[in-house]
Amino acid sequence: MNILETIMQAQGGGLMRQLAGAVGVDERSLQSVIGEVVPALSRGIQRNASTESGFSSFG
Repeated sequence: MNILETIMQAQGGGLMRQLAGAVGVDERSLQSVIGEVVPALSRGIQRNASTESGFSSFG
């Protein structure tokens, strides 16, 4: 299971319902946004972690 699936399935889908309610959007819209954001964030973290200067920025 990858991080995107983990987020989508957290609390039996309850996390997505709570987040959607908190920001005032429907679950499908939120899933679409998270489906775009999480992979982009993951790529950025991987890119930063692949260099010494990028890795040190985490600390």
